[in-house]
Amino acid sequence: MFNLTKELQKTQTAARELAVLSHATRRSVLHSLVHELTQGKKRIVSANRQDVTAAAKMENTAFVDRLTLTDASFAQMVKQVKDIADSPDVLGKVLERRIVGNSVRLEKVSVPLGVIAIIYESRPNVTIDVAALCIMSGNACVLKGGSDALRTNKLLSECVRRALRKNRVSEASVLFLDTSDRSIVDALITQNDYIDVLIPRGGYELVKKVVSKSKIPVLYHASGGARIYVDAYADLALATRVSLNAKTNRPATCNSADALLVHENVAGAFIPTMVRELSKAGVEVRGDAAVRTFASMKRATAKDYATEFLDLVVVMKVVKDVHEALSFIRTYGKKHSEGIISKDKKNIATFVNGVDAAGIFVNCSTRLHDGGVFGLGAEMGVATGKLHARGPVGLRELTTYKWVAYGKGELRK
Repeated sequence: MFNLTKELQKTQTAARELAVLSHATRRSVLHSLVHELTQGKKRIVSANRQDVTAAAKMENTAFVDRLTLTDASFAQMVKQVKDIADSPDVLGKVLERRIVGNSVRLEKVSVPLGVIAIIYESRPNVTIDVAALCIMSGNACVLKGGSDALRTNKLLSECVRRALRKNRVSEASVLFLDTSDRSIVDALITQNDYIDVLIPRGGYELVKKVVSKSKIPVLYHASGGARIYVDAYADLALATRVSLNAKTNRPATCNSADALLVHENVAGAFIPTMVRELSKAGVEVRGDAAVRTFASMKRATAKDYATEFLDLVVVMKVVKDVHEALSFIRTYGKKHSEGIISKDKKNIATFVNGVDAAGIFVNCSTRLHDGGVFGLGAEMGVATGKLHARGPVGLRELTTYKWVAYGKGELRK
């Protein structure tokens, strides 16, 4: 019979072993994982089709998109593992060094966090991304995926276990909770004796529930979606290209644009063109009264302003200046990704300094908010909190540090 506490005890022990594994051994585990995934692709994709077929009945396009493993996304998942394996070691790095009291050498050294639990929905690639990131950063992990991807995740986790076993590393290093019973989440988030950090990835309701009840420190963003402010001094052709990309590149992601705020001085020149381009791309546009004087569309509501659509829907609003744009973002923003299109340095500085978000994008698409794009490698997700890690949570963010003092008998006076 499954006993969560006993399994977590094994994983905590495995974490101590992982923390002292050589970089070469950790890399070898990931190279083995690449092999296992490649060999098991046919079975994994078949299981994923079953998951997708069951989920398609929900008629939620964004949800099904995140759940589906295509040839391209499978190849990308494998490439992520290769990239993580080829990353420089993040452990045992001397982050700071100083001499204390003229003779004690004090060093600040990077170390793993310990045991990381992640609760996630739909995206099966998360199973592999998290396992690879944790192994490479010397952390053990606990994986609780959604029931919607259970068939796929089960086979993916088996690939991880085989890779660990081939390299004589404890299989308890990656604990996959093979159950659709949601009550296990309630039990998991209270296990602060065995879990050091908790990362929830999923819908707003899941994340809020986890955060409100967890006894474990949490790295998370509750919801995403971006707002882009088109300033009076914007290059409107650039604004059109950037906004279109931010909305249509992959609308089911947390860094896609949900609102376009347009300065009243350029509304007449920008809005008709922008609406036309969005409509051609299949985007439903909703606007306030001022926006609707320039183009025909559905009326936007206050609820729309606060919604993370994860779909081909965007709201537009006319504002009088950068300060009104900032006020809107403070009211409806999610502290995830925000953007400004402007050539005016003063307005750009006002926006950058006035927005509280993990990522701010000046004259470029908010879709760039990604660990891989930032050159940070694969990520666990984007954190919007302000303690320990903010923005993409990658290998470096999965470490902490300890102080080590080297002396020769020095005493405190």
